[in-house]
Amino acid sequence: MSRRMNRRQFLKEGSKTGLGLFALAQLGGATLGLAQQASAGGTERLTLFVWSGLNLPTVAGEVAKFYMQNHPGTAIEVLEGQNFEIYPKMVSARKLTPDRPLVHLGYSNTQFTYQGDVDDMWETLDLKNIPNAANVADAYRRPGNKGIGFSIAPVGLMYNPNFVREPPTSWTDLWNPRFRGKVTSLKYAWYTNGLVIAARLNGGSEKNIDPGFRLWSERANQYVAFANSNVEVRDLVVRGDAWIAAMFGGNAFTWKQQGAPVEFVIPREGTVAFPLFLVVVKGVTPQQKRIAEEVINLILSDRWLARWAALTFFVPTTKKVVVPPSLRDLPMYSPKETERAIQFDWATIAQNEVAWRERWDKEVVARMGR
Repeated sequence: MSRRMNRRQFLKEGSKTGLGLFALAQLGGATLGLAQQASAGGTERLTLFVWSGLNLPTVAGEVAKFYMQNHPGTAIEVLEGQNFEIYPKMVSARKLTPDRPLVHLGYSNTQFTYQGDVDDMWETLDLKNIPNAANVADAYRRPGNKGIGFSIAPVGLMYNPNFVREPPTSWTDLWNPRFRGKVTSLKYAWYTNGLVIAARLNGGSEKNIDPGFRLWSERANQYVAFANSNVEVRDLVVRGDAWIAAMFGGNAFTWKQQGAPVEFVIPREGTVAFPLFLVVVKGVTPQQKRIAEEVINLILSDRWLARWAALTFFVPTTKKVVVPPSLRDLPMYSPKETERAIQFDWATIAQNEVAWRERWDKEVVARMGR
């Protein structure tokens, strides 16, 4: 049976979880406002999607637990997985049962966030319910508030020092003959498989992708295999089947801490900026949307952004300094590196996703091993 919770009770419960009065204040007033409303009309059930692996699900689980403790009329199930697995199911659910989404809110990487724009998947966020959104850098606000960027996952080059004596220094090393048959990636991850960066460094762009396809058609033998997950990429590099791969810096640092023989370098051209977003899925009820926005507000709070950074090594998009001191000296946290990071045209990529996949299979994958 749900119970009503006033502000004093909320503060008391918050102190039990280690959240001080100052931290509670900066979480934003909207999160304090719905406790009584949510518990008054029975249980509201939402599914929160988050990426699986490493420490990625931790903050989502903590935020969901905190919210439910203080909103007894709400049940939040945390669904772990990968965007490429879950997103197609979300699209199917929207077509079959548009008023019953598979996922109500979630974490979404850049590629699928923009694909969601094409597929009309996202609700417009009401920023009045997300006061912490005011701290997000303007570059990571979305058109029409169709989600909001909360973190950046810088992409650079990961390699195995047991096999690579001279570290890579440039994105062009992905197609350097010394790494022939020793490169790996997710097949259609345009931020790591080298297609877009090859086009950009050879006179093309997202709107003129032919130079990228031409290069990789000629250098398809650089790839030893395509992986189905970042963990598979790691395993190929750790075993020495592959020696080099484009990878999120946060993943590489975490794996190195865990004992994997990997190193991470920022190419001289800069990292590829890969923003990460929080979205609310179309088909939610007004009450579910309000709850989802309040959960997003918690995720954007200083407390959980700092926790996210410490767990994942990913860079928060907030204009405030929340990164733990122990991380501030890492190169990928440098304001200079963040400023010069390569920004892909993700809207154009999303519009060409199907065509590029077909071309990649025919012009690159089919030529591997020839």
